Amino acid sequence: MELFETLKSVYENSDENILLCDSELGVIWKNHSDLPDRLDRASIKTFSDDELTLPLERTSTFEYMGRFADSGALRLEPLRKSDEIIGYLAHYYSCTDIERLSDRSGYIKFKSNFLGNIRLELSQLISMLDSLKPRFEESGDLDCLRFDREARWKVLKAFSATVNMNELSKYFSGYFKTEYQSLSDICADVAEQEGDSLEANGCMFRYDIEPCVYFEINKERLENVLANLLANAYKYNSKDEKLIELSLKTVNDKIIITVSDNGDGISDERWISALTPFGAFEEYSENEGLGLAIVKCFCDRFGGELSHESKAGERTSISITLPKDERGTPKEFHMKVPSIPNPYDSRSCIMSKGLNPFK
Repeated sequence: MELFETLKSVYENSDENILLCDSELGVIWKNHSDLPDRLDRASIKTFSDDELTLPLERTSTFEYMGRFADSGALRLEPLRKSDEIIGYLAHYYSCTDIERLSDRSGYIKFKSNFLGNIRLELSQLISMLDSLKPRFEESGDLDCLRFDREARWKVLKAFSATVNMNELSKYFSGYFKTEYQSLSDICADVAEQEGDSLEANGCMFRYDIEPCVYFEINKERLENVLANLLANAYKYNSKDEKLIELSLKTVNDKIIITVSDNGDGISDERWISALTPFGAFEEYSENEGLGLAIVKCFCDRFGGELSHESKAGERTSISITLPKDERGTPKEFHMKVPSIPNPYDSRSCIMSKGLNPFK
């Protein structure tokens, strides 16, 4: 039809994502190859969660609930010939597009600056506690030492929440790259960084990391997930002698990352609500957080499964299971590297850091 041909010529080289559909939303043409080949009617929802009904008499915007990487928004504009609707012009907005549009409005920049200011204040509070800690230790006053530990715990929770607000937005925008790289190195680096902090705050930390495990991953997203799991293992542990363990292993065709603790445990109800972003915010509670919701987003994004085992008042073990990558060890790593000795008395370490011999 002449109208469709005209629209094709207008949008063929456009940066916008355009679909031309018939009167039943069957895709006739699209201007970018990575756009969906069809629109799932059941996945098109109004923002009041009503189902789409045809025909549309006026231009409307809908939430498109396709697979995670494609989910976003869809604006449908009726195309008419002699007052009869013959099709629709669909403007498709991915989550990345929505994020960029929001950024242009200044909202995202404002949010980042606002959360950054909060983190700055929290950092200054930690500096104040650090300046007082020698005096507390010299006095031997148990109440002062207990106050110091409790205050740091509260700051850690608040700091984690501000970081995770930004982290969650990255999953909804889908705006990050992946690379085939060493999970062993990433886990080992996090173990070194977080382990120092945990042990400085009276927590025994152990890790068991299998060498030469590789996966197509985003390093920053995995680092954040591990930091969240380790922080939760510390925060939700009222024991005087805390113990946290991190392990990475392969079993048959699976890669399993596990963080275990000897803490307070987690109920099934709490587990389910914590997996949904803001699911723990239905009522005011000291257990508010986004850590597990981000771990769930990570698993969904990278084809993993999230599971847990817990016993009230005794322990919790949370595992991320990923499909083993068939590519195996990259050629540049085909050299046997001896395990690095454990530098910490309280940790057991089976790992091989710096697997690239050319680094």
